[in-house]
Amino acid sequence: MVSRVNMLLGEYYKRSWQLASAPYAISPACSGAFMELQQSLRLASHLLAPDLFVSVWSNVASVLVATLERKVLYSNKFNRFGAQQLKLDLTSFCSVFYDYCASGHFTKLNTKLRVLTESGETLRLWAREEGKLEGLLEEADIRLDVGEVCKVLALRCDVK
Repeated sequence: MVSRVNMLLGEYYKRSWQLASAPYAISPACSGAFMELQQSLRLASHLLAPDLFVSVWSNVASVLVATLERKVLYSNKFNRFGAQQLKLDLTSFCSVFYDYCASGHFTKLNTKLRVLTESGETLRLWAREEGKLEGLLEEADIRLDVGEVCKVLALRCDVK
């Protein structure tokens, strides 16, 4: 299941995010992969014992999140629109699993996407106040450590 989805996401992994225009829908390069994933999970849920299926979807989700973070999030630079498109796409990805789990399963990924899509003014404030970043993150209810936030902040090419 994971290898099939990764194969379908091949073009998505190669996309340029720093020149993206305003998003209007899920990227065509990933919609087919997510539909395939949804169908595969639905079939597996009917064929496998419930305990085994929980193990399968959890493993598939973990592997795909790690792959998407490695091949897309941390391997690219993003302008504001590219960040918004990635958030739209990966929010759709996470929703594929919502029939089987609580949305909290993807909290860390969703938080990284929230940081990535923050306004330029907020990102500049966070970058300037690095020594005070922990307090600012707590105030914004962002539950990532400072190192992770700085790593995500560095991915925006349009904020200095």
